Amino acid sequence: MTAPIVIVGAGQAAASFISRHVALASPQPVLLIGEEPHPPYQRPPLSKKYLLGELERERLFIRPLQWYGEQNIGLRFDTRVDAIEPDHHRVLTGSGESIEYDKLLLCTGSSARRLPDSIGGSLDGVFTLRSIADIDHVAPQFQAGRKLLIVGGGYIGLEAAAVARKLGLEVTLLEMAERILQRVAAPETSDFFRDLHQGHGVQIHESTRLARLLGEGAKLRGAELESGAIIEADLVLVGIGASPNIKLAQNADRIAKTVFTSTRFARHRIRISTRPVTAAALIAMVKLFAWNQYKTPPIRVIWWHVALRAKMCATRRCRGSGQTSTTASCKLSDSTRGTITLWSAPAPMTPVDRSGITAMTNCSPSTR
Repeated sequence: MTAPIVIVGAGQAAASFISRHVALASPQPVLLIGEEPHPPYQRPPLSKKYLLGELERERLFIRPLQWYGEQNIGLRFDTRVDAIEPDHHRVLTGSGESIEYDKLLLCTGSSARRLPDSIGGSLDGVFTLRSIADIDHVAPQFQAGRKLLIVGGGYIGLEAAAVARKLGLEVTLLEMAERILQRVAAPETSDFFRDLHQGHGVQIHESTRLARLLGEGAKLRGAELESGAIIEADLVLVGIGASPNIKLAQNADRIAKTVFTSTRFARHRIRISTRPVTAAALIAMVKLFAWNQYKTPPIRVIWWHVALRAKMCATRRCRGSGQTSTTASCKLSDSTRGTITLWSAPAPMTPVDRSGITAMTNCSPSTR
């Protein structure tokens, strides 16, 4: 019996690959392994309609659960993969099970960054918004009149601020940079969204650093700023970015990563030297370098649309054929009544070598 293509990580990239695999009528079996108890789902609506209670859980699913059975896609949820053994073409799960693969696709995604325990990151009432479980835990606590402190003025923080104000919470947002959205948007965009949110009652403090969270026992009570000011809070949302889950790939000794830049666009490439192993573009394990005429420092962009584009690269390489490039745009964020769009420019997608997988994309961020 032919060993399957094993996909580790049940996110957007995995779902995109499976859809393409099915569309091409490939006879090779596929096994999807995910740590969460759900099939692949959309994350962008989590901090918006799902948090508001306006979207049912099943509508988050990229495909209905029964679709995978109809397409003979094997499913393993609530399963963690702890190690890859490339020489034996197998992965080892947290329960000690060994699963053989013909080809391995890593779609391990990213995890929300958290505040250190030393400054109160583990207090009750401190949370992140990254998964269905996160939202299910915090949504009942979003009650009118409660005080919400948001640490981080990026997309997640601003989207959550809009939802919280709509539900009647008092919202204060801290951003340590000089302006909100500084890492991803032009000053004019930051000005627009700052005015928009302040007009809806959000208190925004820029160039402001958190010193520590305050609590009584394990219960959150507020926050102390580096200036010494105290802010009362019933809840704290930490929206300070995400880190790619690369430990599994790093531990599989022979997986190599190559990242390079161009002068006009941010370009990233992953080269996988272990023959049958693929990393699904940005979502798996890549740093995206922005390198323009001002020599801006390297940044990482966690962008779900790249997972959609990655399916073309990964599917074709798994089938042993070449790659192509595409141009696309997508809505990156909703924040109150404003939107941000990221446009992608075409880039050549040429295999580095025929024994591995390469994923390349040019990204030129702009607001439209």
